[in-house]
Amino acid sequence: MKSKTGKITIGIAKKDILGKPIVYRFNYDKSSKSLQKFVDYHECAHHQTGDLEKTNLPHNSKDYLLREEIADCIAAIRMKSDHLNDKNLIINTLNELKKAMIYIGFDELSIKRRKDNILKCFNKNISLTNYIKDIGMQKNITKIK
Repeated sequence: MKSKTGKITIGIAKKDILGKPIVYRFNYDKSSKSLQKFVDYHECAHHQTGDLEKTNLPHNSKDYLLREEIADCIAAIRMKSDHLNDKNLIINTLNELKKAMIYIGFDELSIKRRKDNILKCFNKNISLTNYIKDIGMQKNITKIK
């Protein structure tokens, strides 16, 4: 979906009327392919971890923020594995993500925390399947198929 007034790329994980996982994409023409891919991977991660089956949480709660960190981590690991460890790709993604977060009004500390988490995950020496299995054991979430 495109908006004439929208300035940033946004993705939202939902289920369709049949209960199948989908990702709504907004204003993808406003960003690079790397940020588009990161947003897609992040939103798919919410499906992979079963976040949509869990109760809605306040956006500033510890559990909500943990879900977002895990989704970012899964996205970073997927970007690393799908693009043969291209560090420039994740750096470009992080630069664009920072611009979007500044535009929305995030403070510098929140932006830095998110960047650090994404880079830490990108640099992990773990497969996506093993990472999801590990967090599944820790948080009792569904495993990737």
